Amino acid sequence: MPDFSTAMKTASDIYRGLEAHWNEAKGGIYRPSYSAEETQAMDLIAREAHAMGMKISMDVAGNAHMIYPGKDRTRPMLMIGSHVDAVPAGGRYDGTAGVVAGMAALKHLHESGQQPEQDVCITIFRGEESAWFGMSCMGSKFITGDLSREFLKAAKHKETGKTLAHHMDFCGLDSRDLADKLDAGKVFPLKRIGNYIEVHIEQGPALLEAQKSLGIVTAIRGHVRYPDKITFNGEAAHSGSTPQAMRKDAAIAASVFVSDWVRSMKDLADHDDLVYSVPDIHVVNPSSTTVPAQCVVQPEVRTTSQRILDYVPELTKTHFLRTINEFKLPDGELTSPVIGKPATMEISLQDALESSANRLGFSSMRLPSGAGHDAGILANAGIPCGMLFIRHGQNGISHNAEEILGLDPQDNPFRQGSDFCNAVAVLADLMTQDLNRNGRMFFKPFDFVPA
Repeated sequence: MPDFSTAMKTASDIYRGLEAHWNEAKGGIYRPSYSAEETQAMDLIAREAHAMGMKISMDVAGNAHMIYPGKDRTRPMLMIGSHVDAVPAGGRYDGTAGVVAGMAALKHLHESGQQPEQDVCITIFRGEESAWFGMSCMGSKFITGDLSREFLKAAKHKETGKTLAHHMDFCGLDSRDLADKLDAGKVFPLKRIGNYIEVHIEQGPALLEAQKSLGIVTAIRGHVRYPDKITFNGEAAHSGSTPQAMRKDAAIAASVFVSDWVRSMKDLADHDDLVYSVPDIHVVNPSSTTVPAQCVVQPEVRTTSQRILDYVPELTKTHFLRTINEFKLPDGELTSPVIGKPATMEISLQDALESSANRLGFSSMRLPSGAGHDAGILANAGIPCGMLFIRHGQNGISHNAEEILGLDPQDNPFRQGSDFCNAVAVLADLMTQDLNRNGRMFFKPFDFVPA
């Protein structure tokens, strides 16, 4: 394996700068979507790109694009991207690992005098985390046209209560211009992208358990969520003097609903790819001496099967109505679910990532992604996409201040032979390959994204 020490120093230096957003009082990384902190992180990485002579621009949604010229500039570019925003009290490496890996791979080629086959564009997507405005992957959804001008005014920030449009304008962007370009479908020229690859920490324990360094993502699971939750309305009564047969206990009814629903999900999971949970279940205004009058439930399902995604809302409705009837509750509210599409990764890119890993002597395995990513948005817009997962310790914990990039807290992730370094080596290898053998159009050299 070639020496990647210079590339690893670049990665380490970038992360040293990103440490400015560690906020002890808030319990981790504080880098909200469309914030000054997110902009600062993007600027830090852009300075490294500038030092390598890359062309840097920003689209009207605020996504940064840093282009390194390839041998054949008429071909569609290889885009490598991810995000730098973080969930509240988040970890250091979720999202950023993908951007930094792309920069480190280019640094290796730059210092060793190699040139990519086609232009390579390192993209930082804004607002990937849903924690701040209630919507995930905003930057990629803006360029694919999956969000509208109405969303800019409707989405409100979790902490400030101000609109997304306000926060975008505060960051120096022009939300009115974005709204006009969304109407016209001119946010970004998607046909310029030949292939998109996203490197990401796994955010789970599968690679650790299998003792594999890297993961080749086959598909990104879609989801069924109930963000407005499901409500069971009972009747408040004294918990000691009310006969059991006369009670309309919303909490017990909700518990039975969850038990029956989970049993159905388990049956589905026995035959298909499926994971499920109930992130929230609570009694409204609980009292130890009162029969619960209202209980709220929030189930969630993730699967690569569109068939199951279409079926789960009907199955949930069946369980809901049956529970209301069984416990003779006055009523309840079954809110509309939000359904996110699954996305299949391009098989040729899966093969290319696996071949590079094998050629370089790195262990790998194929697996689905349980979390959503910008790659899923681009894939469903027709762009060939691939994802490469990095094994990381602490049982793959993520969205948590304890998130690490090495195998244990003492492991240096920026050393030769680390799993992160292996991912960088695979990216560098792919950059020197011709990935555009898919009959896509040729273009004039492309440096700047119209804003």
